Amino acid sequence: MCGRFSVQEKYVNIARIFDLHADTDMDDGASSDCSRFPGDSHPVAVADQNCFRLISLKWGIRDVFRKMLINARDDRIFSSPLWRNMYTRRCAVPVTGWWEWDWEKRMHHFSLNPESSPFFLAGLHRKNEKRQEREFVILTTRARGKIRDWHERMPVCLDSSNFRLWLSDKSYGIGQAVGHLASFSFHHIFSEQSGACVFSQTRSRHHQSQTANRGSGNPHLQKTIKGFDSTARQGDANHERFQNKKDKAGLL
Repeated sequence: MCGRFSVQEKYVNIARIFDLHADTDMDDGASSDCSRFPGDSHPVAVADQNCFRLISLKWGIRDVFRKMLINARDDRIFSSPLWRNMYTRRCAVPVTGWWEWDWEKRMHHFSLNPESSPFFLAGLHRKNEKRQEREFVILTTRARGKIRDWHERMPVCLDSSNFRLWLSDKSYGIGQAVGHLASFSFHHIFSEQSGACVFSQTRSRHHQSQTANRGSGNPHLQKTIKGFDSTARQGDANHERFQNKKDKAGLL
């Protein structure tokens, strides 16, 4: 799954790199502090008539049981009425990396390149008529490459060669987008295990201080310290659900 992603580049710069139209105030509160969380609004790319535009959408939608959904599995796109109805309303989420939690509750940060240059995550969006706001989810698929060592799922990644196809060419389906993942070399940027990550599932102030010191040489890592507690709680919940699924399947 994808429960959190990072953006280490200003959105106006991302718009310039990928030739996207963007609102003049798109960078308000969205400078190079890394963390992006479900429930918040984020700039995402959509096809808009004759151009591609960054617009602000809220991450997460409520299903009929009012459960917050932040991901859509690629193998359930056509079996779920919710995702099937949204399938033609596509978006691409600009990111520089994403996070996963492993079986031992350690956090790992992944990217398409060691420099953490911007790329996209495939998504679907809709308008919530009741709330009068637009919402999106991120598409996930079976983990590839190194990511399988830590997690069973991963987001569907797009780059400059296919994100426009995903947005505007309805004949370019989820199968082609997933197949394109074979051309990527996924990079494990850092993790708690490597001693380079500024996050930990241990709540003690002493340990938080230690992890903050480990990130002192990197301004991006220092800024991710904000929201430590909420991220750790989310990591616990994600891990517990994943472990329960493994237990039921007899895999642990």
